[in-house]
Amino acid sequence: MYKIGDLSRCTGLTVKTLRYWSDIGLLVPDETDRFTGYRYYSASKLLECYRIIALKELGFSLDEIRAFAESDKTRLIESKTAELERSVRESEAKLRRLRELRSELEEGKNMYDIVIKPAEGFRAVTERRIFADRKEALAALAALRERIPKRALGARSVIISYETEYRETDLDLEIGVEVDRSVSGKNLGFSFGTDIETATLVTTEPELDSAYRELNRRLAADDCQIVGAYYEILHGDGVIELKVPVCRLTDDRVFTGEEKLPFENDPDAVGRWKLLDVVPTEEHFVYSHPKATYSPWLEELYFLSGGGEYWGVAGWSRGVLYNYSPAGILSNPYRIERRGEHKLMFIAMKSCIRNDGKFAGVPNIWVYEQTDGKERSREDIRLTDRVDYPFVPDERVLGVWQVRDFVRERADFDPEKQNHTDLFMQKLEFRSDGRCIYTSKNNSHARRWTKGLTLNDASRTACAYELVTLCGREYLFVEWKSGDYSFGGGRIYWYIFER
Repeated sequence: MYKIGDLSRCTGLTVKTLRYWSDIGLLVPDETDRFTGYRYYSASKLLECYRIIALKELGFSLDEIRAFAESDKTRLIESKTAELERSVRESEAKLRRLRELRSELEEGKNMYDIVIKPAEGFRAVTERRIFADRKEALAALAALRERIPKRALGARSVIISYETEYRETDLDLEIGVEVDRSVSGKNLGFSFGTDIETATLVTTEPELDSAYRELNRRLAADDCQIVGAYYEILHGDGVIELKVPVCRLTDDRVFTGEEKLPFENDPDAVGRWKLLDVVPTEEHFVYSHPKATYSPWLEELYFLSGGGEYWGVAGWSRGVLYNYSPAGILSNPYRIERRGEHKLMFIAMKSCIRNDGKFAGVPNIWVYEQTDGKERSREDIRLTDRVDYPFVPDERVLGVWQVRDFVRERADFDPEKQNHTDLFMQKLEFRSDGRCIYTSKNNSHARRWTKGLTLNDASRTACAYELVTLCGREYLFVEWKSGDYSFGGGRIYWYIFER
């Protein structure tokens, strides 16, 4: 048996440390003399000491080490691994920013200091509309200040931009001036929401455009998701605080698979809906002033009879739309609102994963308008082609073709660059017996073909193909009709192959 001093000399740990570990139950002596209080340790305690030291060097706290023997060791190791990986990413981001700062100083550029922190709004009289341009908005802001008694005016003004992309005309803006509590009425003030952090930088009017660009660039580089409108807080001395609510993106799944609820009908939801916009918040949406500059996968949405499912839609029940995702079935709450003659649906569509591989933490709002309220089944909405063509050979395409690219429009293909690298489809083989073999990452699918078409009897789709010569090389353009075509409103994409 070792006395505590002996164990200290063997391990290099101080007697004080060993006593503390004993007191917190981390390294308990084998024996303690009840008269003298001397602590005695067996040789096996050396193993425990070195394990504690090794785990401390890996970043485990004493509480975590104490739980190590009693908990799921694999889970604790995975948790600590994720924590250290986050720390590495944060350190790499700091190093990247330091290098950028040095470069900016050497080139004489403005050095923008961006801080992410909680923020609060202030009491203000506001007015929102579509302005022709920023000059018109500033003039309206000056006129608004003139209408408020000077004794009630604060020093700050605000311009809130609900645009999600840069534009110079037809701007959806809200202007406001700070007022004290002597001014009463509805819709006074603004806030950033509960528990929302804002990214903020300070600039001036002449530098505002470059400040916007730098803010967006830095947020993208630091894996931040913009989750609200842009706020320009205008101070009386010409200083502008540029703010935008954000949340951090993550490498971990934010939304996990959920159980579907028993079906409860909602007659108001049944029918066909057309996508109008995808926005960060409901507040961004203005009818006939769309903000999204891209086409998401569900441009046309059907609420089928009995909560039926189709394609990527896993069904629905009152107040919730289900969709399939890599994480499982996700439930996306919806609400219906009438605005004049328009019947709108706002769906908080849970983002599963972005194109850059990061998981987004706040659902975007997908806004739909109902085009009819008809009851339909899955087969009622399926778009199909004629597929009963006889086989007509085409010697030009016989053999194996390797995938080259995948595009939305044929004109998007450029032989000098690659639009997509990680492609689902890998090869296409045309055989002389009228069969064509599509080979994907996972398996192969046998279909029929005839001159000018590949034919899928299961989905009842006919995909046109065409040989095209570009820059002296021959490419095969083939239509891709997946669920986007059959259930998504007839959208067609193109695979490009080369021999």
